[in-house]
Amino acid sequence: MVLAIDDFFTPEECDKYVQLAMKPDPELAPTVEIQSKTVGKNARDRAQRTSTTWFNHFKSTPELMSKASRLLGLSGIDRWEEPQIVRYRKEEKFTWHLDALAPDGELASLGGQRVATLLVYLSDLSEDQGGATMFRDLGEDDGPLKVAPKKGS
Repeated sequence: MVLAIDDFFTPEECDKYVQLAMKPDPELAPTVEIQSKTVGKNARDRAQRTSTTWFNHFKSTPELMSKASRLLGLSGIDRWEEPQIVRYRKEEKFTWHLDALAPDGELASLGGQRVATLLVYLSDLSEDQGGATMFRDLGEDDGPLKVAPKKGS
C-alpha cells in the first residue's frame, strides 16, 4: 500500500528539518552525516545509492515522531529505526531496491522486518529538475507508480 498525504509537514517544519541536516543543533542530540550506504558485498551493490544521509536522534525530530505515530496508530517507538534525512543532488540516485533484509536468525531477535517506510519530501522540485520515488512493481500498464516531491508531503 502506498499513501500520499499532502501537507504532512508545514513549510516551516520542512525548513527546520533541512536546517537540522545542514546545521545540526548539538543541544538536541548529535546528528551523524555519512555517504548513504546500501547492503551488499560488491561494488555494484554499493553503487546503487549515491545520496548523503544524516541520522538523527529521536528527540531532535519531535514533529516527525508525533505525526508518524498518529498516522500509523502507534503509541511507542520501541521498534522504530532512527530518523534519517537524505539529500539527493542532481544525478544522484537510489536504484530499485526492497526495504527489507534477507531473512536470518538474528533478524527475528531484532524485531523482524521493517513493516512500513515513511518518506516526507522536504522540498519541491520542478519537472526539469527530475526526482521522484518510483514503485516498480506497482502501477498500471503505462509503467510504475511515480510519486513526485511536493514540499511537506
